[in-house]
Amino acid sequence: MTTCHQPPPEDPTIPTLCEYGQKEKDKEWDFDEIVRDILLPGKRFNKGRGDEETTTNYGDMTQEATFIFKFLVHNVWPKSHITTTPKVVTPLI
Repeated sequence: MTTCHQPPPEDPTIPTLCEYGQKEKDKEWDFDEIVRDILLPGKRFNKGRGDEETTTNYGDMTQEATFIFKFLVHNVWPKSHITTTPKVVTPLI
């Protein structure tokens, strides 16, 4: 994955996005791949009731993903509770 440091665009009024930013904008995440990379075998995202967000429990994550998750919720994307993470945050992990 490339870094978010991109050369300035020829037209400075057009913002440039790093690979992560472009994927986020285009909603191109392969969540099956994310599940394989950060969740323990046999674990999946949990669908909430009604319009609630889809989440995953940090106890269902690999040790490496749990470490990164805890860093994110304490320093980058604060949450009121730290036992689950929204599906939209998992690409960051």
